[in-house]
Amino acid sequence: MTYAIAPSIIDSAKKIAVREGMETAAILAVISTETGGQPFEADGRTPIVLCEPAVFYHQLPAASRAEAVKEGLAYPTWDPHGYRDQGTSAGREARFARMKAFDEAAAYRSVSMGLMQIMGFNADEADCGDAKSMYEAMVGSVDVMIDCGVRFLKHTGISNALAAQDWADAARLYNGAGYKRNAYDVKLAEAYAHWHTALNSGQIVPSTNPKVLSLGNQGPAVADLQKSLSDKGYAIHQDAYYGPETQGVVAAFQVHHGIPADGIAGENTVAAIAAAAPQPAGAPDPEVVQAAVKSTAVVQHGWYAKRALEASGVGLLSGNVDLSGVNSALDKFDQAKSTWERVSDVFGDVSTAAANWLPHALSTPHVAMGVVAIAAGWFFVHSMQAAHKASEEGAVA
Repeated sequence: MTYAIAPSIIDSAKKIAVREGMETAAILAVISTETGGQPFEADGRTPIVLCEPAVFYHQLPAASRAEAVKEGLAYPTWDPHGYRDQGTSAGREARFARMKAFDEAAAYRSVSMGLMQIMGFNADEADCGDAKSMYEAMVGSVDVMIDCGVRFLKHTGISNALAAQDWADAARLYNGAGYKRNAYDVKLAEAYAHWHTALNSGQIVPSTNPKVLSLGNQGPAVADLQKSLSDKGYAIHQDAYYGPETQGVVAAFQVHHGIPADGIAGENTVAAIAAAAPQPAGAPDPEVVQAAVKSTAVVQHGWYAKRALEASGVGLLSGNVDLSGVNSALDKFDQAKSTWERVSDVFGDVSTAAANWLPHALSTPHVAMGVVAIAAGWFFVHSMQAAHKASEEGAVA
């Protein structure tokens, strides 16, 4: 999956997310999973659609179904043959035109439409009138597409599953009981990770500079970068995609080697990776630790921090870092302007805590996690007291 959504769509999602009390990353995760950010057909105005022959069959009057099946427009059950001609804009529009000629009302109810692919028969749940009215309102309008989509998410409770990061439940509600067949839950989770990272780091579009690799890039250059990092001792999936994990691993390398930690693989970082000796096992030196403490860009949000932690092989007491619910807490720290002034000791001297750069964990309504950092000695355990207090007061969801 790629995440090259136009900035104008991202801006629209941000605006509607604020108004509707949703997280932008969750909205963009649905958009990425459904359409990859493609709102229109080839003419640049007509809402992108997918005709559903099995739905069309059941939306038709019983007396018309046999003829629709005979014409290849409908199937009693889901059948992949119904999608063979929908790989292009022309193919989709031609099938939709044939469906409308056969039964217009049933045709509009039987297509998924727009950025979030809302089914026509869900127009009422989306508070967008009937199916045809929803389709016509979407013509040329990204805002309407996202508006209808978000209202549908909220009306059906899918927004609650997304907020809880319960990807399986969100996938079941959105894509049906067979969601695992297309790994819909996995795609949602990966898309959310990407957009949560991108929005917090400011890297919302992939780099177009061939000498700079950043979030969203993919291909042989990214594969080479990942192999180089792996050769230097950094755990990383070599999938040729520059996602949150790769961004975090690059950030970890930058911290270890005194490079400003922005998670972007520019020329200097790539050259440093090539020239670096393999990462030694064992404890870090104090200079590396101090660099980590100063590199607030590395820990500005949960997914980035988690990926970098995993890349560094850091364990948090039990060996796991739980960052559920971290989003709201980190937003509060961003607003606080000075994160480190709000950190205090909670656990005291824990001799078993050892790491090679700044681990980051936060409390949730159900789990109180500490923050482990190595400073002058080999262990220095902190907790984000402000986040803990916020969660006790119910401010951290």
